[in-house]
Amino acid sequence: MTAPGDESGNNLRPNYFDPSIVSAEGVFDELPFSAEVQKCCVSFVDMVHSTEIIAQISNPARIRKYYSIFINTIAAIAKSFDAKIIKNTGDCLIYYFPKTFDYSNSSAFRDVVECGLAMVEASLSINLPPNDYKLPAINYRISADYGAVQMARSITSAANDLFGQVISLCSKMNSLASPNGMVVGNNLQQIIKKYYSDNYNFEVLKGSGLIDAGAIYNIYTVKPKKRDIAALRRDMALSKADTGLKFLSLKKPKISPADKQQSKELAHNILIVDDEPDALFTYKTFLASEGFNVDAFTVPEEALNTFTTRSPSYYSLVVVDIRMPHLNGLQFYHQLKRISMSMKVLFVSALDAAAELVSILPNASDIRVLKKPVDQENFMATVRGLLEYNM
Repeated sequence: MTAPGDESGNNLRPNYFDPSIVSAEGVFDELPFSAEVQKCCVSFVDMVHSTEIIAQISNPARIRKYYSIFINTIAAIAKSFDAKIIKNTGDCLIYYFPKTFDYSNSSAFRDVVECGLAMVEASLSINLPPNDYKLPAINYRISADYGAVQMARSITSAANDLFGQVISLCSKMNSLASPNGMVVGNNLQQIIKKYYSDNYNFEVLKGSGLIDAGAIYNIYTVKPKKRDIAALRRDMALSKADTGLKFLSLKKPKISPADKQQSKELAHNILIVDDEPDALFTYKTFLASEGFNVDAFTVPEEALNTFTTRSPSYYSLVVVDIRMPHLNGLQFYHQLKRISMSMKVLFVSALDAAAELVSILPNASDIRVLKKPVDQENFMATVRGLLEYNM
């Protein structure tokens, strides 16, 4: 039976593909290593209650916007950590990390966790931009694990597909994560704990272990450890955002007469934050050569602590990396804006998707992005442009 309005469909598409002519055995063409079982990390990101939410949105444009905000942001973050996307079903993204085929590449496994945590931290940004469509909040869960997979390519698609128990496990684990939270399976947790135990806190989800090969398979929540938290508490108090993430609620800093005087005498004080000492030295050299006063930090928490003890107008510009441990550049940015909404920020990052990540931040006119490595002329031209903007 032809659907109404499709009477001319066969004439328009004479070569329409008929799946019935393909035998089940011929659907997948094997790749060179598809017959060999290998292991890698797989991750799921799934929206929370999207079906119920979409059922209440009648405008197709609003529905498209709702999904595109989520998918575009999450996909950009995944790609920035060298992940390969397998499937996108609108409210769910499935991807894997090719570098984890090499078990000895410990940093590749760390990137799996960092990628998920970057997505967790992006939830605030996803829900902060001016919302002309008046969309509901976007919440999602993240799961990741390491296990055996086989790869094949479908003749109906140019994309690779993965098969294996780890994919099924990730799907089951995903529902155990809290909204805007991340869980990992026992296999991945053991690898991360072996190499990066000082970087993350793991907590087993009691009573929620999955049955794998007749045994209980533990699932863990994962969160980054925060360093120097005792020092930060002098000027900050922990609070919980509506998204369920912990962000720093900053006390109003005390402004001393000395700060006020120094702010007048030094019109352009610049704060630099980058966990790479070489990059920090380079930027400081560029700025100092043109007479700027520079405070530089490799630990973002220390930089934030210093920022809170100064007058909000003391710094004219903040230069910050995006990928940093414990407190990344996007999270750092949100803390700055809670103190000074007019603060200008220059992100300098090696991430290919840096521009996409930053584009969803509020007050985009006060932000610039440069790709590492930077040359002095381009760096200084960008700095001068930001400082002259709206002066």
